[in-house]
Amino acid sequence: ITDASTVSTQWFIQGIYFHLGLGYRKNQINAAMCYQLAEKQGDSGAQCALGFCYVEGIGVEKDPTKAFAC
Repeated sequence: ITDASTVSTQWFIQGIYFHLGLGYRKNQINAAMCYQLAEKQGDSGAQCALGFCYVEGIGVEKDPTKAFAC
């Protein structure tokens, strides 16, 4: 049985793997998507990572407003 926090953590970790290219080709778009999925489930680490993606334009368009909202 998997609870919601475990699922969100899995998405966050998957995002890190895509972001850094660990076991996968680096893919910033997939990393941002994984962070978004985890953030929607309340993962605070993913929230921070997604904010950074919006600040730097990593896998998403730069958007300071969205970054601040994270």
